[in-house]
Amino acid sequence: MVHKHSTGRKVHARRQPMTTPHSQAGPDGIETPGTPTVSNEVSGSAGTVVQAGSVHGGVTTHSTSANSVTNYNVDGRGSKNMAVGEHKHFRIPMPRGLRVTLTTLAATVLVVVIGWAAVVWVMPQFAPLYKTVFLLDTAGGQTGELHDTVEALRKTVGNSGDDDALALRSFGGDCGSPDNTARLVDFATDNRQEITDAARGVASSTGATLLRGVVQATQDFTRPFHQAAKQVNRVVVVTRHGADACDDDDEFVQAEIRDRLAAAGLSVQFRFVGYQVPGDQRSRLDRIATAAGAPPPVFADNPDELDASLDWFTNVEPVLRSAQQVVESLNPAVNQVDEAVRATIGGRLDVAERALEAARNATAISDAPFDDLRSRVRTPPAKDAYDRATALRSLQSRVVSDAAALLEAAQSAEQLEPRLEAFRRTADDYNRQVDELNNTLAALRAAGPGGDR
Repeated sequence: MVHKHSTGRKVHARRQPMTTPHSQAGPDGIETPGTPTVSNEVSGSAGTVVQAGSVHGGVTTHSTSANSVTNYNVDGRGSKNMAVGEHKHFRIPMPRGLRVTLTTLAATVLVVVIGWAAVVWVMPQFAPLYKTVFLLDTAGGQTGELHDTVEALRKTVGNSGDDDALALRSFGGDCGSPDNTARLVDFATDNRQEITDAARGVASSTGATLLRGVVQATQDFTRPFHQAAKQVNRVVVVTRHGADACDDDDEFVQAEIRDRLAAAGLSVQFRFVGYQVPGDQRSRLDRIATAAGAPPPVFADNPDELDASLDWFTNVEPVLRSAQQVVESLNPAVNQVDEAVRATIGGRLDVAERALEAARNATAISDAPFDDLRSRVRTPPAKDAYDRATALRSLQSRVVSDAAALLEAAQSAEQLEPRLEAFRRTADDYNRQVDELNNTLAALRAAGPGGDR
């Protein structure tokens, strides 16, 4: 759940007299103070020789003048193992079988090296930002109760990001049985319908093998040739039970979860949604969530609450995370523009030039959070966050451009007021977009479990 957050920093476009070299500073603001043929001829030079195993034919010389170069014509017909070249070139006869073996070995090494490079450098570039396993409890549920979970899952995966890699696993069955948890659908980015169909085909089982489900869901991320997510590996648990049916020792279950997660050597985020969990089991589920390093479970008592909770963890949290990354990546440029403008007004043009160059570098931010937001525009809040984030980046480029124009005017000893006024207008637009994005993110947080603004 996203509780800690920072806000976008604003451009404080305050008007001040042009003669004032300083400006008031807001807590987080950019301050805008006021104002090739083969020949049988071999050169007779010392550097070039005829090396032959056996040579048949004759060598004749021809000289046309005192200053001419003597040419040696070599009749190589019938010769064997003859090589023509520099002293440093030679040929080592070897059995054909050995040549084949060495060639095969070299080719194998080359393939291995290329494969290693692909795994280490190329494949990670195509890894998804998010990988999510949905872990569904099938134990003891009635047909209607399983229906509620399946429908909530269908709606949630339908709104998930285009680039999210999703998977489905179930848990529930007899203690000690190898099939009391099963991977129903493997990770993919285009398997939404497959997940829905698999969930609809799940039958009610006996005991809630929660511990084994959690452990196996973690191992789904560490199977051979599976790529970790670029940003987040997640397990979203939807359960109707707060305890493991095969072990009633809560402390053992919690310790086992912690140990298995640590042994996996991979960062995995857990989220727990308890659907109609009996009151006396809720505190036990809370402790299991804590052992998994997860925030407190969200308890839902009806289908609407289940829909909202599952959607929050699956779709809203990633929007907030990516939007927060946008805000945090834009803020450094704000500080540098602030310094550049103040230095320009104060006549310290060398300082202004350095600050402005730093601002330009700061605007060259990663496209990853913007791409993630764009992949999630199926819902109005996600589309709103994406639109405002992209508008804010565009406006920031204009802020930097206007600050550069102000500096150029100062360097040319021109009047600063026209350039300063243009900067103020862009700063005002930027500030409005900051406010709107912050309000959008605050509204999203308020709608989530706990209602944190």
